[in-house]
Order: sequence, then structure tokens, then C-alpha cells
Amino acid sequence: MLPHIPPPRIEYFFQKFIFSPVSIDMSSEPITSRRETTKEKRAEVWTWYKAGKTYSEIGRRTDLTKATVAGTIRREKRKTGQDRFSNAPRPGRPPKLTPKAERRLLRAASQDTRATLAALSTPSKSGIKLSKTTVRKVLKKHGKARRRARRKPYLSKVRKRRRVIFGKAEKHRNWRRVCWSDEATFRLAMMVEIGGLHVLRGKNILTRT
Repeated sequence: MLPHIPPPRIEYFFQKFIFSPVSIDMSSEPITSRRETTKEKRAEVWTWYKAGKTYSEIGRRTDLTKATVAGTIRREKRKTGQDRFSNAPRPGRPPKLTPKAERRLLRAASQDTRATLAALSTPSKSGIKLSKTTVRKVLKKHGKARRRARRKPYLSKVRKRRRVIFGKAEKHRNWRRVCWSDEATFRLAMMVEIGGLHVLRGKNILTRT
């Protein structure tokens, strides 16, 4: 009979990983060390330049680099006028639409007051593909916005003409002495029950019917 031999002992070694929190500096200081020179500093550089000092000497006196001194003098040479050391206005991003394209977009919005912003952003309206945000800003700049349409009866052209004729014929009647014995029910157009119809128009401006 064979002796009992115990199975080999297996040991598992687990390596422990220790994660230490890393502190991230979220200060508002810019990453770059570049700074814009002040108006007084530019005036000082220009004064030393007019006095005949070299770029290196001006840099040592004003605590600026030679490249900064050269760039400052180069820009000041192109300026004229009394306030030559002030910051020039930044041009910013050029507008997406030209004045002609803006007039074209406004014309399309005025012709179809029920058009959505997505429909007005297509190239067929202004000549260029726009976002809905840009269309909204252009319309708002010219006093147009999405407003709830006025509630009014859904009348055909024949009924409108008959109403005008009736109103002209009966404008001198004393309607306070008239007793109405019937009621009229009018249907509002464009499914008002789902929240109303919105149109593009200015404030307190009536659209043609």
C-alpha cells in the first residue's frame, strides 16, 4: 500500500498597488509666461529709443527682452496720433454673414413667418449653411423673434369679403339694441390645441392675413 502524499502547497502572491492621490493645481494663472506690456512701459521704451539708446540698453533699463523691445518699437513706428501707446482694438472673428446675406435671410423670414430656424439655416435662404444659433442672433438683432401667433377665426377669402361688405352696410346700426339669438363657433387654424402656432415677427407688429 502506497503512503499518503499530500498535494503540493500553492501559494499565490498578489502584488498590491498603492494609488496616491495626485494634487492638480487649478489656478487661474495662464500657462504661458508671456505678458502684455502696459501703456507706461511702451511709452518708456519709445522715450529711450528716441534718446538714441540701443535695443539691448533699453531692455536692461526697462527689464524687457530685446525681442520685446524690438517688437514694441516696430509697432509704435506704424502708429500716429496723440494716443499712440494705447492698445489697438481687436478685430475678433469676422462675421459669418455679409450685409447682403443678412438682408436675404431677413427677406426669407418675412416672406414665410412660419418657417423654423432649421429651415432658415439652409443655404437656400442666405447663401451659406448656418447654425440655428446664428440665425436666431441675426433675427434678434433686427427685432424679430419667435412669438405666439394671435388667435383669430379661420376665415376664407369669400367670408372675409362678405364681412367687409356687411360691416360697411351696417356700420351706423345701434348694435346695443340688437338681441342675438344664435351662437357661432369658429375653428382656429394650425392645430392650436398642441400649444399654439409660432411666427417670426417683431414686437407688437400685426402680420397680413
